Amino acid sequence: MSKNHSMMFSTFAEQRHFIYPSENTYEGIFVNANMAAHAPDGIAKFIQTKTLKQKYIIDPQTHAFQHNPKHIKTDVFETLIDNETGEKTKQKTGDQKLKQSIEKLIKQYGEPIVSVAGKRPVTPATFSNDQILKDFTGRCLKFQRNFVSSRMAESEDSKYTSFEAEGEQSLSPYALIPPYFYMQETTYKDWLQVNIKSIKWALQNKLNGEKIFAMLVLSQGILTKQDILQKVIEAYKEIAVDGYVVWIDDLAEFEAGSTELKSLLGLACDVNTKGETEVINLHGSFFSVIATSENWKKRSFTGVCHGPEFGEHRGVVPIGGGIPIARYYIPSLHQRIRYREAADFLREIGYFKSAEVFHENVCNCPECQNNIQDNPDENFVLYGKSTPKKRKTKNGFVRIDYPTTETKLRCLQHYLQRKNIEYTMALGASLQDIRKDLQRCFKEGYVDILGSDATEHLELWEQVLFETLG
Repeated sequence: MSKNHSMMFSTFAEQRHFIYPSENTYEGIFVNANMAAHAPDGIAKFIQTKTLKQKYIIDPQTHAFQHNPKHIKTDVFETLIDNETGEKTKQKTGDQKLKQSIEKLIKQYGEPIVSVAGKRPVTPATFSNDQILKDFTGRCLKFQRNFVSSRMAESEDSKYTSFEAEGEQSLSPYALIPPYFYMQETTYKDWLQVNIKSIKWALQNKLNGEKIFAMLVLSQGILTKQDILQKVIEAYKEIAVDGYVVWIDDLAEFEAGSTELKSLLGLACDVNTKGETEVINLHGSFFSVIATSENWKKRSFTGVCHGPEFGEHRGVVPIGGGIPIARYYIPSLHQRIRYREAADFLREIGYFKSAEVFHENVCNCPECQNNIQDNPDENFVLYGKSTPKKRKTKNGFVRIDYPTTETKLRCLQHYLQRKNIEYTMALGASLQDIRKDLQRCFKEGYVDILGSDATEHLELWEQVLFETLG
């Protein structure tokens, strides 16, 4: 997956986006293990029919079992029937049960997960018996290796499709990921031992031609503590894996400070010392994308991944979704901002004067050309149309504007177009081009209208990239 634009697959509603702007836009796909366990035939068909000779990796998601069990459970509902009208309504019972997709995944993973899932989290002590961890690692790899690929081989689609990995036809995952667990400052010592043992046993049992990627899932706290971070890096570097997947808990690169950003790049550089190891940022923004350029003196990330329907950062422990908000991706800022703020700003700076002005200074991607047409002042609203709905809060009902389905799709397709442009730029950009791009918003007067808070991340990115990577 060297030098890739990868996407996360977490819900079937997302599959239509993987062919946008085109089938060959993305270099690879990360599939969440619970989705693979829940609907292997659907995942197999998706990979075979909605992608173009794509490489895929199944994220085993083993960290999900180390958190509070409520995060892998769902509410139980009961159906109530009105005696007079016969109308049916659903009501929460107050009980919870394991999510179906998680329950199916647990059956594949076996012990020790079966005994504790939904009751209590696994701890390092759960794997204190080496044989338990060995067996668990073996089942985890077997699931990734066979569960989806066997469906692909048996399907009708296999007669009409061809998949290639490293020049050879293959239906197997591009790489396998051993069981991994999230590390924080207070827990890293014990979990580090479990993670390293798991990787070692995976390497001992990998099949001919297989790649083993180590997953590094760290808190932001570890990222800012160089003594701990170096201990973690050194432990992983002692093992000859084929690649790394990095996930820093909820690290929003456009909000992060210089310490976090320098440490993020430093981590990638340290595990890619010779510049020949694949290092993928599982949740990254333009900062990580531009770091993949081969023109830097130091090599860091070789690929960056993001999901089509969520942002470029993600928390390790899932939280409930908030109120949906229409956001427009401003190319010069390399960031999504609220539609209303985007509209007010672009109008104030004068970019709504004509379609020519808009496309020259804001965006000329096919999505914007189709929506803006010849009147940006009137048609930009297509990125912000909403439907008012009432929502119950503790203070009563409030009126909230929810973006329409069409609005969300337009914003997303514009975003995917721009990401494609960004990845393409990173492939061939000179350091001068990179600096020019990061300074663009300052020359165009963005800071005068939006203020430094909206633009300072670009100045910081430039400073960190050139200081760290040269």
